[in-house]
Amino acid sequence: MLNLRIAELADIPLIQQLFEQSIDGNCQKEYSKEQIEAWKDAGKDAEKWKFKIKESFFLLAEENGQLLGFASLCFPNYLDTLYVSPLHIRKKAGTLLLNKILEHTILAKQDHLYADVSETALPFFLAHGFEIEKRNHFHIHSVSIHNYRMKKNLIKFLLNNKEQ
Repeated sequence: MLNLRIAELADIPLIQQLFEQSIDGNCQKEYSKEQIEAWKDAGKDAEKWKFKIKESFFLLAEENGQLLGFASLCFPNYLDTLYVSPLHIRKKAGTLLLNKILEHTILAKQDHLYADVSETALPFFLAHGFEIEKRNHFHIHSVSIHNYRMKKNLIKFLLNNKEQ
């Protein structure tokens, strides 16, 4: 059974492993080898993960003790991470994580949730009611890469769910 739990510092090696597996397994079509290696390299800093776990709402999705995905919310309304194992794409882990993040954002009385989303994850976020605000261009270790700033209107989301 798929369940969610709060990440702990002891989870960092598994989080780093899934981060790399997700990028390797999910992003080959949209990003070059050089971009993928730079992106993965940015996740090797354990101190960065330690900070994220301590300072954000950081969730893990697990099934039978296996890590399927993770997501983190920087308060009050920025979705900082959402990664799912390539073996578990389209099997509800990402949706379950996103829904819990949405719930926390709404409880924090925010009217929007923001995220910077990879080209790979763009269809997932569009399907979940996010809208593109702009395309971002930036560098990781001098390698040019892009993603999209997206926003979800939570008032519209709440009204639509109330009508159903």
